[in-house]
Amino acid sequence: MAGTPRAIGILLFDDVEELDAVGPYEVLASWTRSFPDDAWTLTTLSADGAAVTGAKGLGLTPHVAGRDAPTLDVLVYPGGMGTRPLLKDADHLDWLRAQRAQVPLIASVCTGAPSSWRRPGCSQAGPRRRTGRPSTSSRRSIPRSTCAATSASSTTATS
Repeated sequence: MAGTPRAIGILLFDDVEELDAVGPYEVLASWTRSFPDDAWTLTTLSADGAAVTGAKGLGLTPHVAGRDAPTLDVLVYPGGMGTRPLLKDADHLDWLRAQRAQVPLIASVCTGAPSSWRRPGCSQAGPRRRTGRPSTSSRRSIPRSTCAATSASSTTATS
């Protein structure tokens, strides 16, 4: 018996750390294909649906543009140097805020976490302050992911 259809999306962007996007994709694709009765689908998306180039030069072609993605139950937000310019991209941040309001789980990988934490009035801030959801990141990224209004205690450092 098939479960309720649910969707996982993996965001792709220029300078994404390939392992942060392709690793979760490989694991999740294997699961969704091996257990179709679980009724999960997996898609990749970029802002405009165009191909992106990863941090090490790997070309990645998403399935859809962000605006055309199915309603997501999980959004995987990978890390990489490409997260830095996204912190200043108003359209991206608006899209991400909309996702945060409707996607039950946003799972970030490494430095993808600070990008998914952005809130108005801060360079960045942990999501617990706004959503009550727990968060974590690489310990080297926590200084980039906090502001005066948010204590570092809202995040958990990992190595």
